[in-house]
Amino acid sequence: MTVAITEIEKALDEMITNEEWLPFQRLATRLARQRWPDLIASEPKKDLGADALARGSLVANGQGKVLACSLTPELNKIKRDAKEVRTHFPNVTVLIFATPRTVSNQTIEKWQKALHQLGYELVVMPREDIVSSLMDPRNAVICRTILHIPVEIEPDLEDLTERVMLATNGVTADWFAHRHLADQPLIDLRAVRLEDGEKRREALTVANILDRLLEGHRLILEAPAGGGKTTTLIKLARRIGDANGLAILIDLPEWAKSGRSLLDFIADMPEFRANEVTAQNLARVSNVERLSLLFNGWNELSEVGAEFVESGLRAAAREFPTAGVLVATRAHRTRPPLPGAFRISLLQLTPAERSQYLVAALGERAQELEPRLETNRALNHLTRTPFILREITTIYKSGCTLPTTKMEILETVMQLLEETDLTGDFCTR
Repeated sequence: MTVAITEIEKALDEMITNEEWLPFQRLATRLARQRWPDLIASEPKKDLGADALARGSLVANGQGKVLACSLTPELNKIKRDAKEVRTHFPNVTVLIFATPRTVSNQTIEKWQKALHQLGYELVVMPREDIVSSLMDPRNAVICRTILHIPVEIEPDLEDLTERVMLATNGVTADWFAHRHLADQPLIDLRAVRLEDGEKRREALTVANILDRLLEGHRLILEAPAGGGKTTTLIKLARRIGDANGLAILIDLPEWAKSGRSLLDFIADMPEFRANEVTAQNLARVSNVERLSLLFNGWNELSEVGAEFVESGLRAAAREFPTAGVLVATRAHRTRPPLPGAFRISLLQLTPAERSQYLVAALGERAQELEPRLETNRALNHLTRTPFILREITTIYKSGCTLPTTKMEILETVMQLLEETDLTGDFCTR
């Protein structure tokens, strides 16, 4: 990658002239997260003075951090942000201020003394620091997508990126085929964002989750057994792949069992070996292309496995500072180590969504099965779970007798899974 300093400076000047505060905020947030991976970006409006935030309770050393961005470097502006942060985030002790304008060390020292009186350690990211960071090859994607600078990429890197894309799409296709989804209707599940264990009113769709992932957020996706976690991960990976993006599906228990670094584990996947992608190749591509890392099975880890993965996830945050990260899990006493992550809970199917699935799976025969589900209390309740609905529909299509009690339903579904895997014969009359 070759980017001239003049091109970066011209782009920053255009941001200032056109008052493009939001693009600069996104630019500064990505650069700041490379140094402080525990920062999580805030929504653009009503951020309470924090363009990005790392809460003290979630940071290893207990020092909460806030990023504040501004096109105009003024001490009064920094003080106003500091006072608002103090009101809403009392455990924050470090204030990071980013600006596209020039700020001398003399001025920075003056600001630091003023902020120290307010109880903050001030770190400034001035123009020269930002320009220097953007010249780093790993920030080529930022130069291209935010500053709109036509970055030249070496031809061999283009070929390597193509091979990585083939490998990631191959992994997604394998997950899709292994879970027998090809002949199944796929319905986008609804979700809600969780905060402090309580459901908020903020409803989310799969498209909303995808947007946050592509913006580089950290996400924790929760649902009970059969609630659609794995299928949702596969759908996200497919949509990213369809848009020529890079999404890597990773089974956490397998990774923990391997005992290898994340890069080495990914490079050893059959699809990556087949496309001759090494760990070094993958690291190189991640410098110019955004990755989405989709982890599955946190709740299935042993205590030792959880310790290994926790260490690995923290290393991944350093190695892939701009990557979107999502960890899927059942509700668990120990949460995945993603400080500041959005917690998202998948919701059960509504009667309308269940009906939509049945019509897609059975056509006119849905009119026969749906009333039977609605009139049986156990079936009506359990088929609000996507996995159970899928298996009950499979049983019905096969002509087998439907179970009617909760225990019969669960036992039949488990037997169906075992017999399908072993013999392909799943009729249990």
